[in-house]
Amino acid sequence: MVKKVNLWMAFLSMIAVALTMVFLVNGVSAQGFPKKPLQIVVPWAAGGQTDMITRLAAHQLTKFLGQPVVVLNKPGGAIAVGTDFVMKEPADGYTLVSAGATLFIAPKIQKMPYTVPDLIGLGELSESKCAILVRKDAPWSNLKEFVEDAKKRPGDIYYGIPGTGNVQTVWWESLKEQAGINIVSVPYSGDAPIIAALLGGDVKAGFIDMPLVLPHVKAGTLKALAISDRDEDSPGVMTFKDQGFEGKFVMWRALSVRTGTPKKVYAVLEDAFKKMLIEKSYADALRKMGSIPGTMTGEKFVNFVKNEDKLYAEMLQKIPKK
Repeated sequence: MVKKVNLWMAFLSMIAVALTMVFLVNGVSAQGFPKKPLQIVVPWAAGGQTDMITRLAAHQLTKFLGQPVVVLNKPGGAIAVGTDFVMKEPADGYTLVSAGATLFIAPKIQKMPYTVPDLIGLGELSESKCAILVRKDAPWSNLKEFVEDAKKRPGDIYYGIPGTGNVQTVWWESLKEQAGINIVSVPYSGDAPIIAALLGGDVKAGFIDMPLVLPHVKAGTLKALAISDRDEDSPGVMTFKDQGFEGKFVMWRALSVRTGTPKKVYAVLEDAFKKMLIEKSYADALRKMGSIPGTMTGEKFVNFVKNEDKLYAEMLQKIPKK
């Protein structure tokens, strides 16, 4: 009798082991994730605000995930080069992409290696105010003066954008439509090259994060013509609304993963993301950079993205097709 019980117990143990192996092979269990380093793709050149914030987040996530999180800069083709790389990687949670509204705008403007449903938002990294910047010696002191001058010489004023099919592209086109002006865009690989072009006089204006250009504003080499919201570091600079222009013009950044990432893996990443957002060192570092931490992760952030997607779709409908 004892022998039969032992045989029966052995049989049950074999079944349990077999079932466990099946679950593991099919990815049902996320126990042990992550087992290797993760990578975050930034589809712009190094040195921009997205790049710097992503590197800060990577450092924090490394602590909470227990594996190195490395940042890969893959600029080019608007964000096509970086997103193409992401879409060729497995949907296993080991490859993330760092981008904000541009990630959801680009496929509406041009052919991209992904569609909006191919990616799912993980969480909001940060928010920051944005402004239109010009050289300190530019003849304009505010956006109204810039617009008046542009109306007098259509096609003569050049402005920089970080690639094409991004949120700044939409903002500029919206402002041009509202103002009734004809100014010319020049694409660069990111915000840092635009700042260099501004300082060098290659372009006359750029729509850039205030945190990234604040050192230049304080040094007196660049000045803001309009800002998304009043800022204590930029006293006297009028908002877009103050000058009669409609638009949110706030830059939010986020991390996303490929749709199809196992739910349990997504949950592990979301948990680490939540811990990062309440980490004092993360918040302090962001504020020193002129940004504030995000507040949304998981389903709440996914719903926010859906609303933003709808908002930009409506904005694009108002812009003439080029």
